Amino acid sequence: MLDAVSEESAAYRSQLIIYGDQPVDLPAKIKEKAIFRPGPPPAALECPGEITDATDTELATLRAKAVLPVVASLLSEDELEDLHLAWGAPPNERDVWLHLVARGEVFEDLLDSPTYEGGGELDAVTVAARLADRMQDWVCETAFAWGQLRAVDYTLPTP
Repeated sequence: MLDAVSEESAAYRSQLIIYGDQPVDLPAKIKEKAIFRPGPPPAALECPGEITDATDTELATLRAKAVLPVVASLLSEDELEDLHLAWGAPPNERDVWLHLVARGEVFEDLLDSPTYEGGGELDAVTVAARLADRMQDWVCETAFAWGQLRAVDYTLPTP
């Protein structure tokens, strides 16, 4: 499995990590610079876990205070098909994921994480601002709202 690919430049540096057996058909230039690791890639990749806002009160509160106002400002009721929040899968249990389906198109986003600068506090204002920025970009690229720059205009409920 390929983990990252790019060329070095003065501006950035990256690496190529290949998991599994070393392929014999790779060009020598790639073989000499790649990092080979035996076995499968790590299972602990960032992804949503199984605990959602349907059973977790902290996630349900964040959904009501930060997520719903933003979503309602960008999507109509007939566009929104599914929406839920989930804690991250181990070892990233404090990550907060959003899963949204609108007219058959899926938007999944890492809303908050302790690895973010100032993240992990589940601050409604910060989470709403992140979501508004990312979701506005996504909506204008969907088939149902192609090219529409929908204004994000929301008010968060008072605590």
